[in-house]
Amino acid sequence: MTSPLNLAYYLADHSEIAIVKVGKDGSMVKSGDEYHFIEAWPATPVDATGAGDTYAAGFLYAHSLGMPLKVCGEVGSIIAAKVVE
Repeated sequence: MTSPLNLAYYLADHSEIAIVKVGKDGSMVKSGDEYHFIEAWPATPVDATGAGDTYAAGFLYAHSLGMPLKVCGEVGSIIAAKVVE
């Protein structure tokens, strides 16, 4: 089985930006030589429905504003935490 970290590196070799989400354990963002582990934002989960889509929306919104990749991942993490509560 491939680890999430190996998967992030593999995907980054085949795309401009790779994001691997690992649920309550956070996410990884990789682009070229740049790598960031993003801690999951604290939350008291009630229903995880939509968390992945919300993470993606937050990431893409921050990216569209030209924010650094680490910040994009953090924005995704914050709003994904809010949607599960």
